[in-house]
Amino acid sequence: MKTNEELLKFYGVELNKRYIITEKSDMAHANVDVGEKFKIENLCNKELLMHFEEREFYCYLHTLNGFSYKPCPEEVLDEVEKNFLANVIKPYQKYRRRINIIKRKSSDGKWEWIDVIKYCGDIVFPALTFPAFPTGKMYKGMKVHKEYTLEELGL
Repeated sequence: MKTNEELLKFYGVELNKRYIITEKSDMAHANVDVGEKFKIENLCNKELLMHFEEREFYCYLHTLNGFSYKPCPEEVLDEVEKNFLANVIKPYQKYRRRINIIKRKSSDGKWEWIDVIKYCGDIVFPALTFPAFPTGKMYKGMKVHKEYTLEELGL
């Protein structure tokens, strides 16, 4: 029987790191779907389990045999920021493919803010400008002056 360390190495995963299911074979676990995120946990220093946090579902590590998976990209927004932005852009859902969000910084470096921008062909229209906040206090996962698609932000 393999040790937990050998199992982690065999499956190419690490404890407490998040992964996402990319493909599912016909023989894969029926309760798990492509796109679901999980992390490997060692409960009570005994059994390694896959923990699907979004629905509090656990299954054994050998279940990975039926899936392809890759590490999850780092989350840019926390849950509060994500929920807020999702609600703010609801009226713009019909423009979803043409909306990006960018974090800006004041020239003195003391303030930051978020702009929601809309594209119409090659022309950029500022759709919304959020109130400024002190630098480093909000949207910490976003880089300044980098445009993010809604998909990159998980919206």
